Amino acid sequence: DPWHYVLFFSNLDKAHGLEPASSTLTVLWSIAVEEQFYLVWPLFLVIGGRRAIPAICMTLLLASILFRALHPDPAMQLWHTFSCMGDLAMGALGAYLLSAERGRAMIASIGPAGTIAWHSMTVGLYLLADPVQAQVGGPVLYPALFAVATTGTILLQCAGSYGRARLPSGGPLAAMGRISYGLYCLHMVALLGVLQLMPRMGLGHEPWHVVLVQPVLGLLFSIALATASHRFLEQPFLRLKDRFAYIVRN
Repeated sequence: DPWHYVLFFSNLDKAHGLEPASSTLTVLWSIAVEEQFYLVWPLFLVIGGRRAIPAICMTLLLASILFRALHPDPAMQLWHTFSCMGDLAMGALGAYLLSAERGRAMIASIGPAGTIAWHSMTVGLYLLADPVQAQVGGPVLYPALFAVATTGTILLQCAGSYGRARLPSGGPLAAMGRISYGLYCLHMVALLGVLQLMPRMGLGHEPWHVVLVQPVLGLLFSIALATASHRFLEQPFLRLKDRFAYIVRN
């Protein structure tokens, strides 16, 4: 249903076992979840206020766990809005902690040992997803655990006191971060373009073509598309933010 993509409900298509005709649209399911969350999030803030943010976030995290427990269908657990909202709630909680002096002080108080241990735990949860899920309730609890771990890692990168564990704020990684939205949305377009281009270049049949050439070309093409998107599509909209921003100055 094209209206699911126009109105940002494509994740519900996938949650009910439906797939778009074009594989380039599959990645947009998570954008739909984000837009739905952002539509409702201000209502929570109006009703509860700033002080209620931690309680709201934890409630949403617990509600997402409950939803997954009540819906054993893997598609519902992966792509339904109510299943994914706990991840966004953790991001909101992280932003809340960074915006408060007490929160930043708490993050900065974590020393080198704690920082390394937390980062190691996050990497371990990612690399050992299958065996970890077998021990912590599978798809019901694991997503919540991973959301908490990755949020903590981001907080330590933003406000942690152990500088050696923090990635540089500039350079190639920062540049990739600025175009990351386009990289995510357009990388399938880039990969499909490479798959069409390689046979015309006499490539694509040897193993090293698939293992080396295809990923490298796909990455370069993705970066080119994302850079163009950021420059000509995203930046004009980003410049509009200052016209509509509501800033409270203490």
